Amino acid sequence: MQFLRQKWKFAAEQTVVCGDSGNDIALFAVGNERGIIVGNARKELLQWHNEYPADYRYLAKAFCAGGIIEGLNYFGLL
Repeated sequence: MQFLRQKWKFAAEQTVVCGDSGNDIALFAVGNERGIIVGNARKELLQWHNEYPADYRYLAKAFCAGGIIEGLNYFGLL
Protein backbone atom coordinates (compact mmCIF):
# COMPACT_ATOMS: atom_id res chain seq x y z
CA MET A 1 0.00 0.00 0.00
CA GLN A 2 2.81 2.43 0.88
CA PHE A 3 4.57 1.60 -2.39
CA LEU A 4 1.49 2.34 -4.50
CA ARG A 5 0.63 5.47 -2.54
CA GLN A 6 4.12 6.84 -3.14
CA LYS A 7 4.22 5.69 -6.78
CA TRP A 8 0.94 7.46 -7.59
CA LYS A 9 1.75 10.41 -5.30
CA PHE A 10 -1.30 10.07 -3.07
CA ALA A 11 -1.10 11.77 0.31
CA ALA A 12 -1.94 9.71 3.38
CA GLU A 13 -5.08 11.82 3.78
CA GLN A 14 -6.27 10.59 0.36
CA THR A 15 -5.88 6.95 1.33
CA VAL A 16 -8.22 4.61 3.20
CA VAL A 17 -7.20 1.14 4.33
CA CYS A 18 -9.72 -1.51 5.35
CA GLY A 19 -9.32 -4.80 7.15
CA ASP A 20 -10.77 -7.53 9.30
CA SER A 21 -7.94 -9.72 10.62
CA GLY A 22 -4.57 -9.73 12.31
CA ASN A 23 -2.66 -9.79 9.04
CA ASP A 24 -4.16 -6.35 8.30
CA ILE A 25 -2.49 -4.74 11.33
CA ALA A 26 0.46 -3.71 9.16
CA LEU A 27 -1.91 -1.65 6.97
CA PHE A 28 -3.16 0.25 10.01
CA ALA A 29 0.16 0.50 11.86
CA VAL A 30 2.22 2.25 9.17
CA GLY A 31 1.57 5.92 8.49
CA ASN A 32 -1.59 7.80 9.33
CA GLU A 33 -3.91 6.77 6.52
CA ARG A 34 -7.55 6.65 7.47
CA GLY A 35 -8.56 3.13 8.34
CA ILE A 36 -11.79 1.17 8.57
CA ILE A 37 -12.04 -1.95 10.69
CA VAL A 38 -15.22 -3.83 9.83
CA GLY A 39 -17.65 -4.98 12.51
CA ASN A 40 -16.88 -8.67 12.02
CA ALA A 41 -13.13 -8.17 12.53
CA ARG A 42 -11.21 -10.95 14.19
CA LYS A 43 -10.24 -10.83 17.83
CA GLU A 44 -6.55 -10.09 17.25
CA LEU A 45 -7.28 -6.97 15.17
CA LEU A 46 -9.85 -5.70 17.67
CA GLN A 47 -7.39 -6.22 20.52
CA TRP A 48 -4.68 -4.30 18.64
CA HIS A 49 -7.15 -1.50 17.84
CA ASN A 50 -8.05 -1.17 21.53
CA GLU A 51 -4.37 -1.13 22.57
CA TYR A 52 -3.37 1.44 19.93
CA PRO A 53 -6.34 3.78 19.39
CA ALA A 54 -6.18 6.49 16.72
CA ASP A 55 -8.55 9.25 15.63
CA TYR A 56 -7.98 8.41 11.97
CA ARG A 57 -9.19 4.82 12.41
CA TYR A 58 -12.88 3.87 12.51
CA LEU A 59 -14.39 0.70 13.98
CA ALA A 60 -17.58 -0.02 12.06
CA LYS A 61 -20.62 -1.80 13.46
CA ALA A 62 -21.67 -3.31 10.13
CA PHE A 63 -20.02 -6.44 8.77
CA CYS A 64 -17.97 -6.90 5.59
CA ALA A 65 -18.68 -4.44 2.75
CA GLY A 66 -21.41 -2.81 4.84
CA GLY A 67 -18.74 -1.86 7.37
CA ILE A 68 -16.60 -0.32 4.65
CA ILE A 69 -19.54 1.75 3.40
CA GLU A 70 -20.27 2.80 7.00
CA GLY A 71 -16.65 3.88 7.42
CA LEU A 72 -16.58 5.78 4.13
CA ASN A 73 -19.69 7.64 5.28
CA TYR A 74 -18.04 8.34 8.63
CA PHE A 75 -15.05 9.92 6.89
CA GLY A 76 -17.36 11.94 4.60
CA LEU A 77 -16.23 10.18 1.44
CA LEU A 78 -19.71 9.05 0.39
